[in-house]
Amino acid sequence: MGATTDLWGFLHDLIFGSPHPLLVIIEITTGLLVVAALLGVVVRFWKGDRIEIGPVKIDRPEIVRYLEASVDAIVKDDRLKKNVLWTFRERLNEATGIIIGGTDAPRVRTWCRGTLTDIITTLSEGGDDRHRASVWIKVSDRLQMYNGVGFRQDALDNATLPLDSIAGIIFQTGKSHNSKDVDGDNAFALKPRSGRPYKSLLAVPIRTPMGKTIAALCIDAEAQGYFDADHEFFASCFADLIALLVAQVITGD
Repeated sequence: MGATTDLWGFLHDLIFGSPHPLLVIIEITTGLLVVAALLGVVVRFWKGDRIEIGPVKIDRPEIVRYLEASVDAIVKDDRLKKNVLWTFRERLNEATGIIIGGTDAPRVRTWCRGTLTDIITTLSEGGDDRHRASVWIKVSDRLQMYNGVGFRQDALDNATLPLDSIAGIIFQTGKSHNSKDVDGDNAFALKPRSGRPYKSLLAVPIRTPMGKTIAALCIDAEAQGYFDADHEFFASCFADLIALLVAQVITGD
């Protein structure tokens, strides 16, 4: 009889809205189960190239990935051009001042080192700890480092390269060389040893206004296949800038 009374009391509360302890417990339990179910069917947004909603997986359309990659490339390209243009103008103004004030070897060497620092910073987008740059000139039957950034002092003072190295080939051909993986490049000759495993090398000629190659600009990167066509173009622009002063010191032109 008591059980029947409790049942009628529960139904009375359920129908007429009066709180009943058991009903409250059921409501709380139901709510917890719903929350647990939602957490169990968690929505993982854009995991890689797909959306996963529980067992349902929806791949992103190829066109979406393509457009996203294109937008990223535009942003990177614009940023790279902006950085290169700004540093180029600064170094060009300095070069003009040096020419007007009288070109001398120490000032040119200091300016060249600053330009190499700018090259690393702009082409590596700030990751200068994983890059290095150097300028090589021909001395007798060897190449000698004129200046460099990212090298030990003993390398700056004594480093040389053979004429059959990539930098040496630049003197022979007057053409740029982009090595995606120096380990597999037969033309590669090790520059001064480093504690870092440089895998990519971009070398471009430094020419006089008459087109004679007087030096080679080399830029190293740790990552394989780092340098692309844009890097090569901007490196050539910096090489022409370096030639403004280095040519006068080396050849007197």
